[in-house]
Amino acid sequence: MDALVARILSATDIVLNVGSDDGVRTGQEFLIYELGEEICDPITKESLGQLEIQKGRVTVLAVQAKMCTAQTGKRTHQKTEIMDPYRSVTSIFGATRTYDVTVQEKLKVLQPGSDYEQRLYVRVGDRARSIGIE
Repeated sequence: MDALVARILSATDIVLNVGSDDGVRTGQEFLIYELGEEICDPITKESLGQLEIQKGRVTVLAVQAKMCTAQTGKRTHQKTEIMDPYRSVTSIFGATRTYDVTVQEKLKVLQPGSDYEQRLYVRVGDRARSIGIE
């Protein structure tokens, strides 16, 4: 299923121009991308298609008839730190604590420039394709 970014609410939340009328369901994933330049086979000169510049992934949180809101994912990683780096006993024995840190992934949503890296920013009108359950 193809969609377009209709509005950027924040670096983590967007609105897509598809909804329940199009079969969208809560939990469905979309890949946000832009079509780049056409790539040709160096030998046959045959077109291989347009380069797909992937910008991010979102999961649908709420669905209305003609639109849905979607949010970036969260990832958890472990962080280890020295409990008290200023105490000599702690430093000698290396007392540490390990804990989980959850980070909300963010989309690049600033206005793009002309170079390739700037094309990675998510803009209204970017394409989105369902990549999850169908």
